[in-house]
Amino acid sequence: MYLILNIKALKSNPKFKTITVVSKEFNLPQHVLRFWESKFVQLSPLKLSGNHRYYRKADIELIRYIKSLLYDDCISIKGVQKIFGNQKINKLIKNTNPLLLKGSSSQRAKIEDIPDLKDNKKIDARGLEISKNNVQICISKGLSVIEGNAEKDLRQFPNLSFDYVILSQTLQAFYNPEKVIDDLLKISNKAIVTIPNFGFWKVRLHLFFKGTMPITKHLPNEWYNTPNLHMCTIKDFFNFCNIRKIKLFNSLALHKEKVSKITNSNLELKNLFSELGIFLIEK
Repeated sequence: MYLILNIKALKSNPKFKTITVVSKEFNLPQHVLRFWESKFVQLSPLKLSGNHRYYRKADIELIRYIKSLLYDDCISIKGVQKIFGNQKINKLIKNTNPLLLKGSSSQRAKIEDIPDLKDNKKIDARGLEISKNNVQICISKGLSVIEGNAEKDLRQFPNLSFDYVILSQTLQAFYNPEKVIDDLLKISNKAIVTIPNFGFWKVRLHLFFKGTMPITKHLPNEWYNTPNLHMCTIKDFFNFCNIRKIKLFNSLALHKEKVSKITNSNLELKNLFSELGIFLIEK
């Protein structure tokens, strides 16, 4: 998932503290806080243009814990890193902020495009990734990514914290997709949702002739190991938005590399001949 930051909303929100405030609160030089980020991947404050840092409650609790281990218990940095790998630190994070938690399994959004957004489009973007290992890989590549489960953690963000939220081929993996959509439209002005189309003609033929769950490019797993829980079609999502009075700013159908617009008049055809649907929505 991509989160495109709304900088004004973030700066004015009391739930976030600057590095200056945190430095004074813990009586720690700012360079020490920045150094800890390089040593402990779990410490990942929001970073905006100009390298400005904004710390959430979980970041602050984590700093307090790190300081206690290093200064009070006299444990080395390597020793603290080992502690971070066991249940003790996981319990601490779980009790302070779900944004750092691993959640239920889901299809993960690709985040390789974030550097392009940052460097070429001058956009402040942050990735939300459920896999701890993938988070560490992303951070090692200089990507701004936090570990979290969107189904639980989106509600932790203040309202309208982001200009856009991008949910890429993940909606069908949530236990409650309806609640996720609601959360998306609370924390952002607009949301871009991409879904694999279960109404695609090849999927229908596979079910009709073989009688087994289909495996396609966008649905690559067997029924017994798939993360997908709520498969839907382009028509399903289109109707869902109409029923919930969610504005569809733009609706696109994708088949291979061909992109076309979805309208009320061609909905049935796009539902039959498209592999993916992309929707720009607003409450």
